This record gives sequence, C-alpha cells and structure tokens, in this order.
Amino acid sequence: DEKGLAYPIPIVKMRNEMKTLMIGDGVSIISADRELTADIEVWVKSTGNQYLGTVEENETLNIIKKSSGDDDMSK
Repeated sequence: DEKGLAYPIPIVKMRNEMKTLMIGDGVSIISADRELTADIEVWVKSTGNQYLGTVEENETLNIIKKSSGDDDMSK
C-alpha cells in the first residue's frame, strides 16, 4: 500500500519487492496518485516485466507480473 508516498518512493519499493518474486508471480501497488500509474507502466516495461493493468475504484491499483528471471531490476 503506497498511499501517501511521493514519487519515486513507490517505484523504489516496488523494485525491491519485485526482486523477491519468482517468475510468474505478481505484485500489486495501491496508490491514490493516479499519475503513478503511467510511471509504473513505463518502469515495468523497461525492466522486461509485464504490466497487467490498473483497476480504479476508491484507490488506484496497479497489477504487475514478473515475467522472466532475466529482468534488469537495476533500472
């Protein structure tokens, strides 16, 4: 849950979490910052992972899947 955190902290926390995932696992990010969705989508694609989408209800929920073990998580 990244509500209330300013960019780039949610991206950094997501990157750290993604490093612990197995191939095919996923992570979700909850944020009230709708602009973060675009940043997450760009970052996920640049690291070779898969952006599964965003669900918008009371909060924004971004869903990401780790797609390979060779992802460049240094970005």
